[in-house]
Amino acid sequence: MPIVVSVSDLAAHLLVAENSSAAPVQPAATPGPATQPGTTMQAGTTMEPPPANQGQRPVSQDTGWGSTMVLMLPLLLLVVWMIFSKRKEDKARKALVESLKRGDKVVTIGGAHGTVESVGEQTIDVRLGQADTSAVVTFTKSAVAANVSQAEKKA
Repeated sequence: MPIVVSVSDLAAHLLVAENSSAAPVQPAATPGPATQPGTTMQAGTTMEPPPANQGQRPVSQDTGWGSTMVLMLPLLLLVVWMIFSKRKEDKARKALVESLKRGDKVVTIGGAHGTVESVGEQTIDVRLGQADTSAVVTFTKSAVAANVSQAEKKA
């Protein structure tokens, strides 16, 4: 239950606070008619309780789908973007592997530099090293990271 203080008691208390020598005035023990909620006070104002929702947004009956969609939309866009970029990379990688031919200079994913000697269905033979100290090594086609011959032609 809220504490009700009349305006006259409050004014008397403020006057007492200004005069530090006077004793503080105690509020009236029983509320008078001017201190009851909804009654008119000295200044012509009424003391009514504020509305329950004053100063707050009205409570929505929304189930929350709108805010959930706002959070999910960026995630959905990110997933779609990732899928399309992955497809683009896969397409470029497939074109690289299919374009390999004898004599191309390549770099493997392990960093080995060499020249393609032969191309099989799933593998390629790459000559590593100089002419007199070289070795032919068999790699899977997916082990090729870059075709240096194509990069030199484009430059």
